[in-house]
Amino acid sequence: MQVAYSVEKAPRLQERGGCLNIGFDSSGRAVTSSELQYGWGRDQFYYLSHTKRIPLRLATTPNDIAMIWNLSTLFMDDKVFERFFVGTKAQYVAAKEPDNLPKDSDSWDKIKR
Repeated sequence: MQVAYSVEKAPRLQERGGCLNIGFDSSGRAVTSSELQYGWGRDQFYYLSHTKRIPLRLATTPNDIAMIWNLSTLFMDDKVFERFFVGTKAQYVAAKEPDNLPKDSDSWDKIKR
């Protein structure tokens, strides 16, 4: 999943239930004119259906039982992106390696186990 922030003419993020809601397209990308909120956040992730909101845990250790993996913020020139993977640990490990986490890194080896 990838969110591009501060993109001119893109829609602003809407707040609902005290949370900013990001709508992703079928390729897992979202674009918004809203700016990324910096600081010590308490990011919470949810799957939103038409009828309910299901919480998804952010992985904080390599062996975590979570659905959100490898949350990262990327700065490219004047653009800001947030990226993360949604799925089980097994799906995360089986998926194409994240661009910013090469397979030969210590982090990748810890997650793979």
